[in-house]
Amino acid sequence: MCKVSRDYEKLNDYYWLYTQYVVKGRSSTKIANEVGCHKYTVINALKKHKIEIKPRGGYHGVTRGKAISLRPAMYSMPEELAKVLKLPSNKEER
Repeated sequence: MCKVSRDYEKLNDYYWLYTQYVVKGRSSTKIANEVGCHKYTVINALKKHKIEIKPRGGYHGVTRGKAISLRPAMYSMPEELAKVLKLPSNKEER
């Protein structure tokens, strides 16, 4: 288990952090405001959990005006999280 700080227990929960940042697309700043810490504390937790950091400003500039597919994100999603979210497993989709 990754230990960030006892003060920020939510950041120690991989599945909560992955859901907030990757699945829901929340920014590190918005997560930090909810948890009550600085955005760099959230970024450090993402790094410790080996969750890919979005570029500054997110992916909005790259995808503006274009339809995007969430399939690549689904393939990198842990099986346990896909089950909770009731998504097809990686094995079924490929």
